[in-house]
Amino acid sequence: QIENEVMDVSMPIFADKIHLGEVRVGFSLKTLNKEISEQISSFHELGLEKRNEALTMLFFLSLCFIAVGIVLAYFLARDMSNPILELAHYAQRIGQGDFGFRFSLKRKDELGLLSRTMNEMALQINEKNKALLDAHTLLEKRVRDRTQELLLAKDKAEAANRAKSNFLANMSHEIRTPMNGVIGMTQLALLTTPPPEQREYLELIEKSSNRLLKVINDILDFSKIEANKVTLVEERFNLRDTIATTIREFSFKAKEKGIPLNWSVQDEIPDAFIGDADRLSQILINLIGNAIKFTQAGSVTVRVTKEYAELDELIAHFSVTDTGIGISPEYQASIFEAFSQADESHSRPYEGTGLGLAICARLVSLMHGHIWVESPEGQGSTFHFTVLLKKAPPAELGQNGNGTQQELPAEPSLAHTGTQLQILLAEDNLVNQKVA
Repeated sequence: QIENEVMDVSMPIFADKIHLGEVRVGFSLKTLNKEISEQISSFHELGLEKRNEALTMLFFLSLCFIAVGIVLAYFLARDMSNPILELAHYAQRIGQGDFGFRFSLKRKDELGLLSRTMNEMALQINEKNKALLDAHTLLEKRVRDRTQELLLAKDKAEAANRAKSNFLANMSHEIRTPMNGVIGMTQLALLTTPPPEQREYLELIEKSSNRLLKVINDILDFSKIEANKVTLVEERFNLRDTIATTIREFSFKAKEKGIPLNWSVQDEIPDAFIGDADRLSQILINLIGNAIKFTQAGSVTVRVTKEYAELDELIAHFSVTDTGIGISPEYQASIFEAFSQADESHSRPYEGTGLGLAICARLVSLMHGHIWVESPEGQGSTFHFTVLLKKAPPAELGQNGNGTQQELPAEPSLAHTGTQLQILLAEDNLVNQKVA
């Protein structure tokens, strides 16, 4: 391209069909134009023949000049494109993580500076990568060591907890036996018509002993559950009789506080089931006892409804509602944890170990149910729990192998026989032998 007395010659640089750039060389035509002008002025003097010869000569000179420019541009482009291609390949290897390779370009121009800068960059990246790898390896080793220490500590803690639970669970006989002796001998002493002052002392001993026995029973029961030593009994029982018996245990206490104690069972629920009536009663005892303990006025109500039923199974929904002090929302999530109470300030006026609800939660879980509470603070509480019960088949009383009824033998009566009996007492504790 020729413009403004300058001839530009440009040539693109390609590598694997990738356009990397171009080389552009400009040649000034001012001197050539001047010579052309001088030649043209002389052409008029030399005549047409000389002018034609000069034009021909000028044409060939221009062609030679252009050819020289093209060749020069080609070699310049090749001299620049090859190092650029090598630098691009070097950058690609660095990107792939090959930091050990070094690019050597012995040039003092910008390409040489770029190659040296890339070598220094690769060296720094390699050193930082090694440092990072060493730090990562050290961190992994520390994590492994720490994890191993935590696992050992966890195993030791679990072993200690199991040992504690097993110890407490196995202490049932050793702890309860002397307590039964204390309570029994106190009751026997009360039967001897002691003086009023001694009677008061003995009654305080009996009351304190019963309270201590309840605490011990709670701790031992919870320890047995934790040690997986509690198994549910599969026996036939009457649901309404079980609830009625449990309610009767609290009738005197409720009457003493002036609190009506009501209960109801939904008509759709049958009477006979297969399960552990004692553990079901234990759950109700804890919940009803708490309801009466934390209620000063109002009533306590126990309800049983059917939540789900199949041919041979039924999920019973129990609820124990009181009009007591209620439970604040922040304590409702923790009251089913061991040694926890709704409010620590209650531990003195209301007493207790904080294990009753924890035992209930464990027993309900063993019965394939769940337990929860609904309680607006200051407006009473309702404790809900569900248990899975198996329906008992109809009782077949007094039938022989052929299915026909037969009379059951009457229980033997000792009345009016005048027979002297010997009673065998199996008890290895001397105090309990005397009590019995």
